[in-house]
Amino acid sequence: MENLLEQFDPLIIKYSKDYYGVFDEDCYQELRIQFVLAIRKFDFARF
Repeated sequence: MENLLEQFDPLIIKYSKDYYGVFDEDCYQELRIQFVLAIRKFDFARF
């Protein structure tokens, strides 16, 4: 999971910025939490 977080961190950072490009730490943390939850729910056996 750590490898996936490292790979997707630039994308998470990109979506953590608002319209003007200002980084939002709260949004970043929430997106990381949701990403981890999505990884946990993902059924790797199906793919």
